[in-house]
Amino acid sequence: RVGKGKRVVGGGKVSTNAGGKMPLSVQRTQMARERLMEIGNGGGAGEEKDTRRNLDKRTARIRHAPHFIAAVKHYRSVHAGLNANHNHRDRQFFDNATTNRSINGVSVFVRKRPLFAYEQKRMDYDVVSVRSDSDADSDSVIIHNCVMHPNMKTMLHKPTMFSCSAAFDQFASNDDIFSNVGRPMVEKCFQGGIGTILMYGQTGSGKTYTMTALEERACAALFD
Repeated sequence: RVGKGKRVVGGGKVSTNAGGKMPLSVQRTQMARERLMEIGNGGGAGEEKDTRRNLDKRTARIRHAPHFIAAVKHYRSVHAGLNANHNHRDRQFFDNATTNRSINGVSVFVRKRPLFAYEQKRMDYDVVSVRSDSDADSDSVIIHNCVMHPNMKTMLHKPTMFSCSAAFDQFASNDDIFSNVGRPMVEKCFQGGIGTILMYGQTGSGKTYTMTALEERACAALFD
């Protein structure tokens, strides 16, 4: 029998709640925590020790990095032409295909940046692949989602593809970007047209770096 302010925990142990009755959600959380402690300490005859832990996405990716890196590498070996440093240098891309690839006059360009030194130091790895092809209807960017199954044991590699007007990999230079995106827009403006370049991306993705380069080259082109 348990008196007021006490409750039975697995294994017959009694935990005292000196402050009175706890909310049911708090009781359940505490019971689950104590049960995990018992299992971790080998409590319970014949019970299998459960070593699974709930990790955040980034920690799980880094902890299982060798397996995920191998999966991404295999995907790239099977799908040739990814991150091939093509970047539409074979032709003036904008004049050939962007107009046809745009929707209502809007074109979407994607630029992949390389990993920074501090990212490599903390064991981050490349999970973005780019396919650029001037003869295709569009370019594509593949995001390699490296995630854990809810059972926290099975590792899953889920590549997701996104189409865009043009994509540039980590080997693209600022001149490559300007030749395909900025210069054609400057020339259109000389012909009386109007153009806008809008940068969108996560903090640290390289928006300011790319836009500054485009602005400098656009100003130089105006007085060429």
